[in-house]
Amino acid sequence: MNNNSNDQILLDAILDDYKQTITGDLKPSQMFEIFTADQILKENNLSFEEIEEGIVDGGLDGGIDSFYLFTDGELIEDIDDLEAIRRNVKVEIWIIQSKTTRSFEATPIDKIIVTVDQIFNFENLESMEKIINNRLFQKSLLFKEVYKKTASKFPDLNIRFCYASRGSTQNIHENVQAKEAILIQKTKQYFRNAKVDLFYYGISELLELHRKEKPYTLTLKLSENPIVAKEGYLALVKLTDYFDFIVDEKKELRKYIFDLNVRDYQGAVEVNKDIEKSLQNDHQINFWALNNGVTILADKGSAIAKDLTLENVQIVNGLQSSTSIYNYLKEYGLESENRSILVKIIIKDDPEVIDKVIKASNFQTPIAISSLKATDIFQRELEEYFKKNDLFYDRRKGYYKNTGKSPDKIISIPFLAQSIISIIHREPDFARARPSSLLKKESDYQKVFNKKTPLPVYLFCGKLMMEIQSLLRNDYGDKVNALKLNFKFHIAFIYVAIVIKNSKYHLSDIIKIMNQPINIELLNKSINWFPEKVYEFHETYKISIDAVAKSGQFKEFLEQSINIDFISISV
Repeated sequence: MNNNSNDQILLDAILDDYKQTITGDLKPSQMFEIFTADQILKENNLSFEEIEEGIVDGGLDGGIDSFYLFTDGELIEDIDDLEAIRRNVKVEIWIIQSKTTRSFEATPIDKIIVTVDQIFNFENLESMEKIINNRLFQKSLLFKEVYKKTASKFPDLNIRFCYASRGSTQNIHENVQAKEAILIQKTKQYFRNAKVDLFYYGISELLELHRKEKPYTLTLKLSENPIVAKEGYLALVKLTDYFDFIVDEKKELRKYIFDLNVRDYQGAVEVNKDIEKSLQNDHQINFWALNNGVTILADKGSAIAKDLTLENVQIVNGLQSSTSIYNYLKEYGLESENRSILVKIIIKDDPEVIDKVIKASNFQTPIAISSLKATDIFQRELEEYFKKNDLFYDRRKGYYKNTGKSPDKIISIPFLAQSIISIIHREPDFARARPSSLLKKESDYQKVFNKKTPLPVYLFCGKLMMEIQSLLRNDYGDKVNALKLNFKFHIAFIYVAIVIKNSKYHLSDIIKIMNQPINIELLNKSINWFPEKVYEFHETYKISIDAVAKSGQFKEFLEQSINIDFISISV
């Protein structure tokens, strides 16, 4: 038995274990798609929901199984995700083709070569809606919007095609490599200045990615002996040493150590312009004198001379400074840099203390209200209540995934917010149309997370949507499969309206049913019923399927249809 045979056996075992964490009747090819996307994008720290949202496989997929769009390392799922844009913003597309074959073949690349004309020709993109499937079409439209919005900032565009199989990258046939060159050349016809690559991931590469764990124990080299206190340390760190602390072996930013930071990197806002300006121009003044510094949380810390080893590192304040330092030193180099940054290190593993530190550390620049809300007592109460009921509320993104919890047990803040808007407020159209806008204002946050709403209602919403997610991994036939991801929140609304026997139900009605077991038969009935209504509305009003999902008028049409097809019959 050779090494490749051993690798095949090992991968089968890993996929079997992986499948145990995901409910639903997934085919081996579908499981492989999710697994490969999860491994290839491991450094981006995506949630399982985000991985699934990127899957475009199905009829008319143009040879593409997954499509993900990032700006400056942040996943873009909606144009509202794109806020302040810095000059030379890094725009990345990851297009993944996953095959369970034990070799790399030319045919999958041939298909993508044809699809390039369909998804990257912006002049004719709207006419492609019936040629490519809706999921791929919407991803292509989103990229078009992002590209147009960032064009004036001279984006650094990277298009990364990935071909994953169970084969070996050591013996890729020359015909396949010839197709690779054609694919890159064809893509560059549309984006002349883009960096375009095709990466091969064979069985050895996939196993290596699976074995790779993110290091949370890191060593920070200090400039001088730190000030030591009961709570931790206060120290100066050279910018070059801080750079080494926040990057991995590929010199890419360790995004995962910023998971508890309440701000995303905010691009070309005033504070970042000031940071970058001082880095570029104020060489006569030490950087620490011009900057508030960064705050690091760690469970444990031990110092040997000027090396401080920290366990379970999270940078909870300083993403703007850290990213600016990273961008500056990446561009200008480390050789002549001798300035320092002020670093505050707090050694605590108490969640309540951690939340207080995060909140206290993040008031010096304007932040969306929702960003700080993850530290609220109410959010902690939701997390604890969900945990007692065998669900993990991921208010600290990536925390439960990184501790090995099953993806089927983890629910994120945005996903719960969409569930609440769809079920409690009967607005699945709004949840689908504006997923990034649900929590940006104080009034929106209070609408979604109303403390007067009983905790079991939130649990009901979360459990129902997780059950729907699980069922939608099954094969319901072409009509349902083509629509199911776009209308999953509508399915929740339909189900609850049928159970309550009122399409204009209220919170008090949900409270009456929240402890009842979910009726899987009725949920399946809801799933199989809705496509006919989608296509009927689509044909009547001549709008795209995506526009139907986001239409308030369609939601009203659903209410009427539910009354006719279910409620009036049972009365």
